[in-house]
Amino acid sequence: MSASLTQNLSHNKYYNWLIRNLFSSWTNTILTLIALIFVYQVGSFFLNWAIFEADFRYNFQGELITDRGLCSKNIMPGEYGACWAIIYARWDQFMYGFYPVEEAWRVNLIYALLPLAIIGVLFEQAVPIHSTPSTMHPPTKTTAVVLHSLFQVARTPQRRTTIRMQPTTTARARLPRPARL
Repeated sequence: MSASLTQNLSHNKYYNWLIRNLFSSWTNTILTLIALIFVYQVGSFFLNWAIFEADFRYNFQGELITDRGLCSKNIMPGEYGACWAIIYARWDQFMYGFYPVEEAWRVNLIYALLPLAIIGVLFEQAVPIHSTPSTMHPPTKTTAVVLHSLFQVARTPQRRTTIRMQPTTTARARLPRPARL
């Protein structure tokens, strides 16, 4: 190496950190190399599975994927990667779960209003209540109230059912017997 390159590297804080922490001894050097090989092996496998060999909308035969049976990994097991098309095919199930279809507007309203409610968390400055400095409360309380009221809109409406409780045998023994007429 030339003298100017060596001098530039010795003044580089990242290079100095690497030498001090990862290559300070022969054991640290070996452990660093083993860790790099491991990260390379796992990273390349993950990228192949998640991106390069994955099905995003169509399988390797060009068919539109509408259920798991049409994924490439189910047609030829062990040959292909993830099947991301299921997320598109099951989007409503991921977003709403078993929420009633006629009440899905509630969830959509929450998705639309949630970013506005979270804005209060982003500001660390206290919010005045009556414009007097002594009566100020942190925005986290305000945000909690707003979020709570928003999520009350999204609650699943309760079906009104009457449940008649039958007394247990021990409770029945303690109840007075009704008088016969």
